[in-house]
Amino acid sequence: EAWLGKTDLRLNQVHEGDYARLAEAIQRCRSTGEKFNCHYRLYDSNGNTRWYHDEAEAVCDESGMPLFIRGAMLDITDKKELEAELSQHRYRLEQHVESRTGQLMRRISLLESCNAALGDKLAFARMELNALKRQSARSDQATRSTPTAQSGDCIEQLDGISDWARNMIGWRMAAAGTIA
Repeated sequence: EAWLGKTDLRLNQVHEGDYARLAEAIQRCRSTGEKFNCHYRLYDSNGNTRWYHDEAEAVCDESGMPLFIRGAMLDITDKKELEAELSQHRYRLEQHVESRTGQLMRRISLLESCNAALGDKLAFARMELNALKRQSARSDQATRSTPTAQSGDCIEQLDGISDWARNMIGWRMAAAGTIA
């Protein structure tokens, strides 16, 4: 009822951020007769902001002069609040995905680095194992040709093989079932 007696009441209650856009849409509707479809905020009687969807058209007389604007307003505040909440959740999710992606990329880089280092160590262990096999073959030939030579643990007989290589060779031999 308050709005019926005051044609400009709605414009007086429009949120500052939406005023220019709504006033322009209403003026365009009055001057051209084109329909307008607009979302904007209004202050209610308690000063709270509410969102509205407004669709209207100019009603003209027989000569085409606009008499008034007729339309319907629908309160869409709940919808706008849900959209804002969804936007906040989407933003937080994107931030979380970005953070987790960074963590995963750092872990992948670390794993690739470890893989390369282990590959180098494995190559070195293979070289040492081949050297051990050659040494063992020479030792076996010497044992067969000279019965006085003692056949002991081949790993302990080798000089110049690192402790790590000895452990690796021992582990590999155990895994292969060649030593108990």
